[in-house]
Amino acid sequence: MRVDNIIPPVTTPPWDHILDEMEARGITQHELATQMDVPERDLSNLLAGRTRITADTATRLEAALGIPADLWLRFQLGYDKDLRDIALRDEAE
Repeated sequence: MRVDNIIPPVTTPPWDHILDEMEARGITQHELATQMDVPERDLSNLLAGRTRITADTATRLEAALGIPADLWLRFQLGYDKDLRDIALRDEAE
């Protein structure tokens, strides 16, 4: 049985994972931005979903949080794919 064609009812945005990590570690947005060496405004845009996780962002998240960059990129790609699949499903219904 193949399960690779399952379309989720909703999808988790990648920034939710960042927010979860911040909460679990007890760090603020300002602290994470400093650790990532990015302007707080840029991190704010990411956490609000106004920007995507890029290779550079993923590398900076890895350096700051110790979570591999490829995982951050997979979160972003999975989210993008789920959004596309959900939109196509909703169009067809």
